[in-house]
Amino acid sequence: MKAKNKTFLKYLFSISTLFLGISLFISCTTQENKADDQQDNKIVFATSQAKIWPLMRGMTSLVEYYNNNFKNTSNFLEVELKTSEQTKANNEDKMANILDSDLNTNHSNYNLILGNKSTAFIANSHNKLLDLKDANINSDLFPQKLVQNYNKILGSSNTETLKSLPFNLNDTEAIFFNLDIMAVLFDLFQQGGGSIDENTNIYKQVLQANNKGNQLPSHSFFRALKVKNNNVFQNLVVNDDTFSLIDNAFEFSQKIFDGIEIDKTKIFEDTTDATIFSIDYTENVLYKDIISKTGKALWEEKLLKDKNQKDIVKVIKNLQDDEQVKQELLNTYQAWTNAFKQVQLVKNDNKWDSRVIESSNQNANSQNNNEQINSKTFYSVDLNISGAIREFNAAFVYMPGVGMNYSVNSPWSKYFASQTNNPASWATRNDVFVLPQATKANKNAPFEAYKDGGSSLIAIKSDNEAKNKAVVKFLDFLYNGQITNPLTNSKLSTNQYLIEKTGYFLPTKEIIKQQTIDSLTTTRTNYLKEFTKLENELKNPSLSQKDKEEIQAKLDNYDVAINNLQSGIISIESALKFISNQKIKLVPRPAHKDLGKMGNTIINQFKEATKKDKPLVLPKQEFLNKLLEDIKSIN
Repeated sequence: MKAKNKTFLKYLFSISTLFLGISLFISCTTQENKADDQQDNKIVFATSQAKIWPLMRGMTSLVEYYNNNFKNTSNFLEVELKTSEQTKANNEDKMANILDSDLNTNHSNYNLILGNKSTAFIANSHNKLLDLKDANINSDLFPQKLVQNYNKILGSSNTETLKSLPFNLNDTEAIFFNLDIMAVLFDLFQQGGGSIDENTNIYKQVLQANNKGNQLPSHSFFRALKVKNNNVFQNLVVNDDTFSLIDNAFEFSQKIFDGIEIDKTKIFEDTTDATIFSIDYTENVLYKDIISKTGKALWEEKLLKDKNQKDIVKVIKNLQDDEQVKQELLNTYQAWTNAFKQVQLVKNDNKWDSRVIESSNQNANSQNNNEQINSKTFYSVDLNISGAIREFNAAFVYMPGVGMNYSVNSPWSKYFASQTNNPASWATRNDVFVLPQATKANKNAPFEAYKDGGSSLIAIKSDNEAKNKAVVKFLDFLYNGQITNPLTNSKLSTNQYLIEKTGYFLPTKEIIKQQTIDSLTTTRTNYLKEFTKLENELKNPSLSQKDKEEIQAKLDNYDVAINNLQSGIISIESALKFISNQKIKLVPRPAHKDLGKMGNTIINQFKEATKKDKPLVLPKQEFLNKLLEDIKSIN
């Protein structure tokens, strides 16, 4: 009997364990289904940008407005914006890799992705690109000259439809000037016998800015400069081409550096490193320079016949196969690196000793490229642009237009950098002038080249048709919708809202017009008037603390919008110039991950060549070989 009981108990235990397993399985499955159901009731918009980035600041409020105001309309699903904090992707290539991993399991967690061509390529290879040709969001919405960067995917034969949507465009090589520093350089230039065309735009701006804004810091490197002699700049002329032509900008920086010397009695412990010229996206500037000289990019995407005589998009490697492109790259690299110079000041026995380091002179460079000396350094060209205009450490810079709010004393720059130094000493809007991107190499170059800086949107096809319709509805709102302006409480387009909130614009045919530029300029002027009015109100001594805080909040919002409008205006000016002139070519977007690798190689090599104290320049043939190695696996 005892044996039977033991057998029965074992049987009962096994049955109960089985039921426990089944119940746990059902419970887990139910939870997963609930999560899937919740996901099915949302549009998930994924990005690799952090929530504090300019675009995300605008997109967060735009998504919130959409969810609140469209929730009871047809084809609506709530949009959930996931920034890099949620996606765990801190760049677009990682975002593309996450999508690839998801689609390999026949499922994507995302319906809309802010990404690049790699993202679109992956979605297309899994047949997961949402077809938008019959929606209001198609190639007809955008200028045809711009579409060529968004209608081609490697291995695809169809170039009639958009594979990704042009989204947040901005000049990545806008020309920023610190007017106080430019005033010093112009004065030195004239002392050295140089001439300045008085009709030059930047010269006029320098004169207008006199005694406005903040002053050049008393211990600035630029206050320690003096000309070597009164004829050092003789027969040289400064005009608008000096800064807007890429090669001329390098030449100007080199000539100024060669023609000045440092008054060591004006160097102090708190003197900070400074440069004449600085560049952010070096690879884009190089791409534009080569296109401007040859009419050909380092690579192109073309529709070619494959072995079966079928049309297919392939990469043409001009850098590898075109001798003109190859030679121009070598020549340009040599000219640029020849312009890279720095003077190093080190304190010994309470005196400053100095020496000039030319990056191209290998004998001047130590074998230990990682050693750094505790020096004060003045550069002809530097690539460390962080805060350079704002903190009076650079005369002029090629950098993104969306950097306007970070290049002056503004709520955004104070949020990010006020811990490092005193915002009260920073450059103001009156100290900074901005021009559209540089597009031409030199006066004799037969072409110009435009870079459409920014990202694109990739819509991922779902098996749920309601979700596809909801994605299209949201996209229609982004590109064609309206929103209430929190500053004026009036309606404005979502496009203008993004400009005011982020500095980016959506490149539709409707927005890239002179009328838009004029309208935005008028808006900016009105905002400046309102800003001045609020500043005066804030001076009222009888205001309560609450009233002061409310006025300050309004001031901050106008401050940011004024700077972002400036970014939008110059970027639209560049885009309008591009679509209106057939001689201006489009810099292609990397169609393959190895093309992105080549871009990183360019950036890294130029950073090494301008490295503080220990610059190291590769011989030009070695530089070319590195780039060719990057792209050799592209078929």
